[in-house]
Amino acid sequence: MEYVEFKGIEIELIKTAELSKLCDTKTPQGIVGVFHFRAESAQELLNEKIIIALENISDPGNMGTILRNCDWFGIKNILLSPDCAEMYNPKVIRASAGSLFHLNVFEEKDFIGSLITLKESGFKLVCTDLNGSDLYEYQKNEKDLIILANEANGPTENLLGICDHKITIPKIGEAESLNVASASAVILSELTRPKP
Repeated sequence: MEYVEFKGIEIELIKTAELSKLCDTKTPQGIVGVFHFRAESAQELLNEKIIIALENISDPGNMGTILRNCDWFGIKNILLSPDCAEMYNPKVIRASAGSLFHLNVFEEKDFIGSLITLKESGFKLVCTDLNGSDLYEYQKNEKDLIILANEANGPTENLLGICDHKITIPKIGEAESLNVASASAVILSELTRPKP
């Protein structure tokens, strides 16, 4: 409480019934926050070295976990296609474990157009796909834009049509596929690893 007061954050006590109306869980933690997010433009990303884009990640838990993974590996900028889960969905926020508040997340109405603009500015578009080449043989570029797609349907034809590279995590066992959030951790770990 002292920290909040020190920061000049306004506090308002409310009744339990009012809290229940604001929360979507049966046993909320007893605190609700109201935040202002500044509007940003994807044009601000032109000087970045690595960006993540998500196409049709519709499961809020997966999306929140991917945001958390991005935060862990130091990726600050994420583009979302319009068919992704809504980034302020309570399940996304919970799964991100607070990481959403450390990141710049751009909801792009013209997702493919934004990717093309970034490609024209020097980014290599790298799509994750079961039919891609071995992740561990991929040679990183000066500027990479890594795109993760819906795990059930894979990347759309429009996306595949503009990508420069397709990569995949090599399969050793018998599983049909990896959960997209789990795959994101493996991919980000490899692509953010310093070159020897």
